[in-house]
Amino acid sequence: MQQQTRVPFLVIQPGSMGHGLHNLSSAVLGVFPSARDDLQQLYESVDAGDYVAAALFSSAVIGASFALFLTVISISRGLNPLMLGFGALLGACVFAFYIIYPGILVRKIAQKTDNELVFALRELSLQIESGVALFDAMTNIASGKYGYASRAFATAVREINS
Repeated sequence: MQQQTRVPFLVIQPGSMGHGLHNLSSAVLGVFPSARDDLQQLYESVDAGDYVAAALFSSAVIGASFALFLTVISISRGLNPLMLGFGALLGACVFAFYIIYPGILVRKIAQKTDNELVFALRELSLQIESGVALFDAMTNIASGKYGYASRAFATAVREINS
């Protein structure tokens, strides 16, 4: 059985809602085409349509909760209780965050990988020059402390072994 990937910040996890918002999430992915690629790179086991549906639901829940909270505060203070606009605005901002966040993480991971790759390749070069076989040097890098670069080497070593 495949382990479920937990996506941070969402009120409900992708795939747990069914396909109720599938048409709307497909339309949103049409507007933000890079979101599908970012999600595929970041969460391999999460469907982009399910993620967007969960993001829509989560942002609606957060926006409605905020609107209800502001309405209760307004009524208790004797102010105008029509705070739904602020809730809708917050919901839209939260949804924008949900759509943009995977891209930010992908770029951050790519930058870290680039930084760590320089040191990993330098280590690989040193090992090969000292007589270590290429595969053994790659295995050493894969088990080393080079972060995402070590993970990439581990994937390559695993594929070579198979």
